[in-house]
Amino acid sequence: MQNILKEHEMTTLYGGSAKEFKTSCQWISSFMKRYKLSWRRRTKISQKLPSQTEETLAKFHQFINNLRTRKSFDLCNIFNMDETPVWFDMAGKRLSKGEKIPPGVVVWFQDKGWMDSELMNQYIDYLGDETNKRTGAGAPKLMVYDSFRGHLKKSVKEKFRDYGFDLGVIPGGLTSLCQPLDVAINKPFKANLRKEWYLWMAAGGAGQTNKGNLRRAKFSDVCGWVKHSWDGISDEIIIDSFKTCGISNALDDVEDFDNEIIDISDDDLEDGINDDLENDGSDDNLEDDISWDDLDIGINE
Repeated sequence: MQNILKEHEMTTLYGGSAKEFKTSCQWISSFMKRYKLSWRRRTKISQKLPSQTEETLAKFHQFINNLRTRKSFDLCNIFNMDETPVWFDMAGKRLSKGEKIPPGVVVWFQDKGWMDSELMNQYIDYLGDETNKRTGAGAPKLMVYDSFRGHLKKSVKEKFRDYGFDLGVIPGGLTSLCQPLDVAINKPFKANLRKEWYLWMAAGGAGQTNKGNLRRAKFSDVCGWVKHSWDGISDEIIIDSFKTCGISNALDDVEDFDNEIIDISDDDLEDGINDDLENDGSDDNLEDDISWDDLDIGINE
């Protein structure tokens, strides 16, 4: 805190008065609690040299391209899934009586508000059933997702494979380069969602209580915002995001990084080089494992 007060911006704003500021560990703790701040620590992956990151990225891309060559996935059967927190001040963890969820939105609840292996298995059952109806149970499918620990439970990976999915696990620290949702989709989606909330508030929201407090939005209202916000994401954005991440590019138009990686054996490809990468214990992905008291919305494409 004292170091922050010594910054040029602070001295410009407050002059020498910052030197008179008195603080303590208890004050900082109370300040952080009041504004819902938390301590973060440097992760292992962020300390890797750029050359190591580039090598890992090249191996991941080569694994995906080799898998696509062997399995010949239709582009409509290449998926990316992720969880993203969206914060709302809402009461309870259940739908009120009479509330209806709009078509195209699926809602599940988890007591702590985060994705765990049980919720993942529910999601896989839903995705597997819907995909099999569309393309048939025998069609090869690829799921690309990050190495958040809830994704890597044995029961989760086995259920994916029961439904015919091959898995491409994004190495820790590379979601900003390899995760389509993070690269190009989540930001406009959340911007659309924020706009929906502003419009709702401008229209008077849900009114006020007898004491003059604003009423919370209904779950069904929020689900409607989610539906409208997702519908506002164009097909072009989704297609470009997969190409930018090197997941759906034409196989005869792949960047020339194959010649740089010559030490990947057939055994690596059979088992998946990701099996080594996904168990690296990186805490970078655990930062996504955040508990929130409200609605956890999974975005899938």
